[in-house]
Amino acid sequence: MPDTFPVEERLARNLERVRKAKHLTRPRLAKLSNVDQSTIYAIERRRYKDARVSTVSALAEAMRVPIGTLLD
Repeated sequence: MPDTFPVEERLARNLERVRKAKHLTRPRLAKLSNVDQSTIYAIERRRYKDARVSTVSALAEAMRVPIGTLLD
């Protein structure tokens, strides 16, 4: 059965799940990805709409996961 949650919801859920599984704090992920910590917080708290592909890509690359891991 396909996931019917909006992409923002899936991104928020998966970003936090993967970040914690990798034992990364938001400040550490921000440094590794060159994405502002406040942006990471806003995405995880579902307060950030329309995340750029470049932002999601940078986060995925910093955590060494395929971008689809964050969007599925």
